[in-house]
Amino acid sequence: MRITKIVGYEVAVPLKRISYRSEIYGKPDWESRIQSIIEMHTDEGHVGLGGGLGNVEGMLRTELEFLKDVDVTHMSLARPECGGLRNNPFLAYEDPGRCKRPHEWEARLPEPIEVALYDLVGKRLGCPAHVLLGGAYHERVPVDFWTDRKTPEDAGASCAEAKRMGFRSVKMKCALGDPMVEIVEAVRDACGPDFPITFDPNGRFYRPAEALKVANELARLDHPIIIEDPFPRMVNLDWHVYFRQKSPLPLAIHLHSPQQLVDVIKREACDYLNFGCGMKSAVEMGHMASAASIPMWHGSNLDLSMRAASEVHVSAAIRLMVLPGDTGGPLIREDDLVKEYYPFDEGYVTIPKKPGYGLELDYDAIDRYCHRRYSIEA
Repeated sequence: MRITKIVGYEVAVPLKRISYRSEIYGKPDWESRIQSIIEMHTDEGHVGLGGGLGNVEGMLRTELEFLKDVDVTHMSLARPECGGLRNNPFLAYEDPGRCKRPHEWEARLPEPIEVALYDLVGKRLGCPAHVLLGGAYHERVPVDFWTDRKTPEDAGASCAEAKRMGFRSVKMKCALGDPMVEIVEAVRDACGPDFPITFDPNGRFYRPAEALKVANELARLDHPIIIEDPFPRMVNLDWHVYFRQKSPLPLAIHLHSPQQLVDVIKREACDYLNFGCGMKSAVEMGHMASAASIPMWHGSNLDLSMRAASEVHVSAAIRLMVLPGDTGGPLIREDDLVKEYYPFDEGYVTIPKKPGYGLELDYDAIDRYCHRRYSIEA
């Protein structure tokens, strides 16, 4: 089975208003944030769906020059450089500066291509994508409600609406100086004491002294809370170790590569993990973290249905990927751009037993949000 062409759509689908940041924190840019959907067509009639951030046309054109002569049913998705792509300059390598030894370099397919290939091969073989990742530990995957920075009043109202939608927890952006105690009180008043909150300042608690002050204040509320990435990510792992030792609240770190994870496990630097990376890397890291008994969730960029579905299948294939993840992008956007996304209830998405990701594009919806369409022939 060989690839004959790739069709791409550049779309911008706004989030629903309940996920927008409060006005005092500035105007959101979700109306103009471009994501890409790709269809990977083959000579056997199967079509794989993929996606990712931004404009990927240039990368796809170069990638297709190397993929067009490859039988994708026989290429290695685990080591793509061994599948006929050895000389491909668009293989994304881990930063050599972070590698202690050359053999730690890791070749990865660009995410839109990788996502589409797992869908394509799953359809060709008649199996769900998670089977290609080793099989499913979980038939359902927990998903967080996601929201940007909020005032207490807006946080309570948004989380109440999210609970009516079926969510049972929230991940909220924040920064040092936000009224964190009042936000927790507002969410608890609106949703009850069993509505966990993950606060993600994206490093904007800055130092252990400030972060520990926030953690101690929040701990007195006796509400289930996780602090994610209080400091700039992986800049000073000693700070994470110290915070974990002193904090009354659990600490999560967002990682992107197996090499980062090795250091975190060695140092016992966190309680939980969040992975934001390609499918192959996420599975590898997930097995490593499971062996170290660290629960985790899958991160995202609030992706559209194709990329989000790949994250759900990865989550199903990892034993301890049991915490609510950031994979709910299709659930909190104005449209999911597919005819039917996965069933969602009581904070979980259920994975259908269909080949690949089991999704079909809704072309009428794509037309409403599409900024540009292109086709690349092999």
